[in-house]
Amino acid sequence: MIERDARLRPRPSRATIHRAVAIALLATIAVACSGSPTRSGVQGVVMAGPQCPVEQLGSPCPDQPFEGTVRASAQDGTIVGETQTDERGRFRIALEPGTYLIEVVVAAGGPTTSTPQPVRVEDGSFTRVSLQVDTGIR
Repeated sequence: MIERDARLRPRPSRATIHRAVAIALLATIAVACSGSPTRSGVQGVVMAGPQCPVEQLGSPCPDQPFEGTVRASAQDGTIVGETQTDERGRFRIALEPGTYLIEVVVAAGGPTTSTPQPVRVEDGSFTRVSLQVDTGIR
């Protein structure tokens, strides 16, 4: 049996090493993300209106984005998620699959009413919802 000198063994190329590192990094990221609760939930927009006391033809008075809190509650009333809308009224709450009640939390002195909306969240997707806050302007 011929014993080879360690200096004579073929070395892996840089490309092979880079490929192995990239595969290991991607595998680590995939494992880390697999348990993430952000695979499903609810997302949407909250608008507040009316904004004018009387809407007139040719003088539009569109609803405006609502900046505030959106809350998700389980069927038993337990709060399971809450977030703030952005300046465009958009929000996103990560939730496990199930049925929830999504509502706008109206602070004292804020718009008058908002109707909670039941939502079904499926595994692997975000259910879209549009919420309306009634300003009370008539």
